[in-house]
Amino acid sequence: MSVVETKVFEQYEYQDYLITIQDHFGGPDLEGWAVPTMYAHLIQDVHDVYMSEEIFESHGIQQFKKAYDEEYDEYYDEDLIPMLTFDPHDVIARIAGVKTDSSSSVLSFMVNELNSLLDLKPKTVVLKQIKKKSITPKTSKNKRGFHQVAWASMVKLRDGKCTECGSVYDLHAHHIKPYKDYPELRHDVNNGVTLCGQCHRRWHKENGK
Repeated sequence: MSVVETKVFEQYEYQDYLITIQDHFGGPDLEGWAVPTMYAHLIQDVHDVYMSEEIFESHGIQQFKKAYDEEYDEYYDEDLIPMLTFDPHDVIARIAGVKTDSSSSVLSFMVNELNSLLDLKPKTVVLKQIKKKSITPKTSKNKRGFHQVAWASMVKLRDGKCTECGSVYDLHAHHIKPYKDYPELRHDVNNGVTLCGQCHRRWHKENGK
C-alpha cells in the first residue's frame, strides 16, 4: 500500500510564530499549525502538536506548569507554550466558513485564532504583519566569496543550533567582532557564532550593524 505524503505549501511568520499550511493527506483540503518560531524545529507535522508535551519534555523544555485557581480552589495546567492547529474537518472552521482549499482563507482563520489564543487584539491585521517565508532556498543578492561561504558553513556546523535560544531553524553565522572592523578575523571560525534569524535580528536591533 502506498503512503500518501503531505506537501508544505506555505509558511508565514506572525507575532514570533511560524504558521505552516500543507495539504491534508494529499487531498484538496489544507491543514495547518502555528508554533513559536524558536520551537519550530521540534514540530515537523501537525500531529506533533498533539505530542508536543512529550517532545518538549525530551528536550528539557517545560510546556505546562501547575497553577492554582483561587476562585475554583483547584490546580490546573497553565500552557506556557501555546500552539494552534487547523483541521479542515473541524466544526468551528466549518461554521466560520473557512474555504479549506484556500491557503489565504486558512491563514486568515489561523491568524484570528492565534490572536484569540494569545489574547492579542490588533485593530486590523495588515499584510505587513504577516511575513511569507520562502520554501525554496534563497539566492543572495550579494555574491559572497568561497571563504565567506565556507566560514559560515563551518560556524553553523560546529554549533549546530542557535547559541542563544537553542533553535535549529533559520540559522545564521554571525561575526562576534565586526566584519568591517576586523578584516583579519573575517574567516576565523573562532570569531563566529550561530544565531537563528530571530535572535540575529534582535542582536542587530539592540547593538546596531
